[in-house]
Amino acid sequence: MKITPSRLMAFIAVLLLSLIGCSSPKEYFYTLSATTTPNLQWQTARNIYINPIHIPASVDRPPIVIQKNPQQVTLLEQRLWASPLKEQILNVLALNLTRLSQNPSINTWPQLPAKNTELTISMQVLRFESIPSQGITLEVQWTYLDHNFQSISTQHEIIHEVASNDSIDALIVAHNQALATLAAKVIQTLPATGH
Repeated sequence: MKITPSRLMAFIAVLLLSLIGCSSPKEYFYTLSATTTPNLQWQTARNIYINPIHIPASVDRPPIVIQKNPQQVTLLEQRLWASPLKEQILNVLALNLTRLSQNPSINTWPQLPAKNTELTISMQVLRFESIPSQGITLEVQWTYLDHNFQSISTQHEIIHEVASNDSIDALIVAHNQALATLAAKVIQTLPATGH
């Protein structure tokens, strides 16, 4: 069968329409960010190391996870973390601590602890919940370890932040605020030197 120019144009038009109809929905990528500013009361020059942070498996995935109720979550397939969530939490916590305490000697994985590390922080996120139009809950437990990696003390904190509206952007802002509050709690509970 001979293909005429008009028939070829019609085929191309149908092909283009089918490709447009099958195109994927647009994806949006999100990052957490540090929001703290220096606080003269919390200045410290100690060498501190933060271990990799453990987070619940239910939120340890690229899509942002929304808590629908205590028994059900929803994965937002087009709303994605730009990098692994546990790495973002670790980096933002370290940056918040560095800014608050004006201390450049706060290091994290993948760096190895310096030989003169005085204090190591081992942290586990127990809850990282996001509920549109309500806000977020961040529940964290962390342990301070001395230079011999012996436990000094363990802390526990539940932080709630209200979202300004029901958007994902507002939830991200609330998580940023919660991580800033967490950094302040960490500095306020730092063990005294000499352990």
